[in-house]
Amino acid sequence: GISGNTIVNGEAITHHHHYHNNFLNSLPSSKIGAIQELLEGIADMEDKILPIPTDITPYDVMKKVSHNSLRNYSMYYDQYMDFRNIIVARLDFLSSNGQPTIKNKILNTVKRIYMHICAVESNNDTIVLKICEKIEKGLPSNLTIDDISYVPAVVFYVFSECHIFEKPFQLQP
Repeated sequence: GISGNTIVNGEAITHHHHYHNNFLNSLPSSKIGAIQELLEGIADMEDKILPIPTDITPYDVMKKVSHNSLRNYSMYYDQYMDFRNIIVARLDFLSSNGQPTIKNKILNTVKRIYMHICAVESNNDTIVLKICEKIEKGLPSNLTIDDISYVPAVVFYVFSECHIFEKPFQLQP
């Protein structure tokens, strides 16, 4: 469930100038709360904390979407990027408020599920769908339908952070 205003810190979000301010200001605080509940729920699915190798090679997320032929991501790209920004802000907030390992737990959970599904499935859009279904099945039962509705946005976030699917090939200068 959502505990209302206590977990929503509007200040933490509005100071990020690169965010789409109009989008965020029009977003009801309950949505931000729902996303936060979901992030915490997914993090709870991962019991061990493994260090995550960070891939810092710059790349264009849209090019990665095309490279992997992800139709859903390309059709709703702007919405996914908006949600990605909220997720980044929430993870920063949670990391600096008593949950320093939350981002790694989420990346690990989604990556582990992705690797299992890739072993049996080759269509990328189906892989995304199955990752979402598997996460939804594993979530704690106290999450609302609204909380759970953001699972695809969290999977996109992990995709954009380069932990699942191939990156487009980099051309060396």
